Amino acid sequence: MPHLSPMSWILFLIIMWVLMTFIITNMWWFMYKPMNSMNEKMALSSTYSTWKW
Repeated sequence: MPHLSPMSWILFLIIMWVLMTFIITNMWWFMYKPMNSMNEKMALSSTYSTWKW
């Protein structure tokens, strides 16, 4: 393990933090976006079925 200066450690931590937040937000977005689109489609189909009747 090479010895890093405090400045490079801070940079490394910042980069890791940015990557983690990016990955977490992407996972959250990918989990919630399809659910929202599915809910919208179901709501649209239910409104269409009520329109038919």
